[in-house]
This record gives sequence, C-alpha cells and structure tokens, in this order.
Amino acid sequence: MLQHLIAVTMIILNRMMIILNRIFKKLSEIKGDSIELELRKYPELQKVYAICNSSPHGKWIIGKNDAINLYKLVLKIKPSKVVEFGTGIGASTAVLALALKNVGKGEIVSIEQSPKCAKIARELMEPTLEKWVTIITAKPIIFRVEKISRWKYFSGYEWTPSNNDFFDFVVIDGPGGWLQDGELVSLENGDIIRLLPHLVKGCKVYIDGRRPTVEMIKRYLWKYFVVLEDNIQFTLLEKNERCVKSIDDLQIADKKLEQYQYDDYFNYNIVINTNE
Repeated sequence: MLQHLIAVTMIILNRMMIILNRIFKKLSEIKGDSIELELRKYPELQKVYAICNSSPHGKWIIGKNDAINLYKLVLKIKPSKVVEFGTGIGASTAVLALALKNVGKGEIVSIEQSPKCAKIARELMEPTLEKWVTIITAKPIIFRVEKISRWKYFSGYEWTPSNNDFFDFVVIDGPGGWLQDGELVSLENGDIIRLLPHLVKGCKVYIDGRRPTVEMIKRYLWKYFVVLEDNIQFTLLEKNERCVKSIDDLQIADKKLEQYQYDDYFNYNIVINTNE
C-alpha cells in the first residue's frame, strides 16, 4: 500500500514539474516578445543593437532589455560627460552614443581592456555616432586603497581622467577577468573609488549586474551614494552632495565592520594586531 502511494505521488510530482516547466517556458516567451515589441518602438536603437548582435562576437553584448533601459535612462537624464568602464565590442557604447545624439549634446569616454574588442567596437560603430565617442584601450590592473583596507584588492583600468574631467554619468561593466602570471584575476571593480573626485553632485552610476561591485559600494562608499534602483539586472546610484577633492579626503565607514562590532563579534573571535 505504501509503495503504491509513493509511486502515485511520484507520478503526480513529475506531471506537476512538466506543467510548471511549460508555464515558465511560456512566461519566458511572453517576456521575450514584450522586450522585442518594446525595442521596435525605437527603430534607431533596434538597428544599432542588431549590428552588434549579428557580429560573430555578439554573444558578449548586453541584453535587449539592458539596451532599452540604458537608452531611455540617458534620454531622461541628458548627461554631458559619460565614462564607461568596459566597452566590449561596443553595443552599450553605441546605445549611449545614439541616446546622446538624440539628446543633442554630450560625450562618452569608453575604456576597454582588450585591444581586439576595442578594434571591433570601432569597426561596428555607426559613422553617425563616432563623433560622440572616444574609445581608449587600457590595461587591467590590481590595486588597493589604504583608506579602505590594507587587505582588500580591487580590479580597475590603467587610466586616469585629467584634472578638468568631471562626469555626470558612469557605466560600470568591466573589467572582465584576465590571466596574470597564469592565474585568473577576477575582483570587484574599484574604479569608482578613484573616480570620486571627478563625479559631480547628482552623477548617476549604472552598474550592469555586477553584484560584488554593488556590494562593495554599499559597504565602503555608502556615505557618497544614494541607491535609486537595485535589481538583478542593474543597479542605479546617485552621487550625493558630499565633496571629495582627492582620495585622501575619503571618509570610509565599513558597514560590515560596524555590524560585527554591534554584534560583539570580536569578543568571540581572535583579533590579530600586526602593528605590535
């Protein structure tokens, strides 16, 4: 009797799984159709996206929904100076450039670690968008910021803005992981830390799905940013009124450390003082 009950239960569960899979597949198709319909509302954007998507390297580009979100955001906030970390093959760069073209002002500095990707991005860029974009190739680097921690390392680009460069929109989608001395380097992007003296009040920071970078900013730089939107696809931050003239001016408060201290964590765990 028990074996029969178990067998019947397994049959029911299997059928339920089949039904649920069909439902999820249908919902995914509906979502895909709605995104495609939304993209068709912007013929220029659809064309720009299709150019990169049809490239042999198109599997690395941002998704259609991300392209739409980024395009609409730029049309809304109308930035004057944009810096993009991670050009890739130029899909997001072209989306940004198209939006600026339609706004009628602005410029983009896009940083890419791969000379090959930067070359492809330049080749795929629509001629009418070229004047809005400067693509710079810069090596990926590992660095630390003493103000934050002697023990924490970040990834970034070997690039520094000029003293007169001030940005009101930042896109973070790089650097990707790279091989160094035969080992994979994959760290939170820390360029936003070094860029703080060059961000104007109200600057928007768009982070494309890089959760470790988002959590790093929330942990160490929460005094300087307000979270406007945070979901699985992207995070949008806004620079507040706190002024940072140089990295030496940084006021760091480690939220994780504060929580540990609040929980009296170190009364139960070893504390090592390397200065003694």
